[in-house]
Amino acid sequence: MTWLRSLGAVGAGFVAMAVVVMVATAAGVRLPGMLVEGAPTVLWLVTNLAYSLMAAAVGGWVAAHLAPRRRTAHGAVLAGAVTLGWLLGDGQPMPGQPDWYPNVITMIGIVGILAGACWRGYRDRIARSV
Repeated sequence: MTWLRSLGAVGAGFVAMAVVVMVATAAGVRLPGMLVEGAPTVLWLVTNLAYSLMAAAVGGWVAAHLAPRRRTAHGAVLAGAVTLGWLLGDGQPMPGQPDWYPNVITMIGIVGILAGACWRGYRDRIARSV
């Protein structure tokens, strides 16, 4: 059942992304200078964008790695799911976040997912060429 493996690959990529974000967020809020009276600082927003990009790349890589074939396409499906979630959401920032933040973090996620999936697909092309 190839379609089950494909669905599982995309789902595992999403879970990997979520786990990295949760772990990084739990660690980040404990660092000094990240929150002031419960509100995020500029340092926190920049840090969050950076580790979210890394989490997205990990998610894209996992989806592509577990895919039965057409690895990069599975990353694109995961990026599409993130895009769909963004389109269906209300796009409102959390308290303390600037208005632009939800849009930027979504775009960073999409780029990161595609980069991670392409990186995994590139490794396959290199292996075949040797």
